[in-house]
Amino acid sequence: TKPVDLGYIATDTVGNAKEVKDWTNLYGIEKIFVVTSFYHIPRSKLELEKEIPNKELLFIAANTPFVSKKWKNWRSTYFMTKEYIKFLIVYTQYKMLGL
Repeated sequence: TKPVDLGYIATDTVGNAKEVKDWTNLYGIEKIFVVTSFYHIPRSKLELEKEIPNKELLFIAANTPFVSKKWKNWRSTYFMTKEYIKFLIVYTQYKMLGL
């Protein structure tokens, strides 16, 4: 059987990545299935690759009912724009500035 775990300590994406790193090191896990909202995958991927570059990461997009994929309402547009800005900041930090 494969272990399944939910983390409850982290309060943000950086904390999630550190929690996953600790968990994978504790149990010797090399392949990780990450389930998160579809809009969160790009930034989660960057954060996890930074913390655990030597692990295999497979992402599964969870359904996010309050975010319309068609951007039909202001809430979806605002939410997706905010997430994209966060992604750009993290991408710039890690990929362009090498921080």
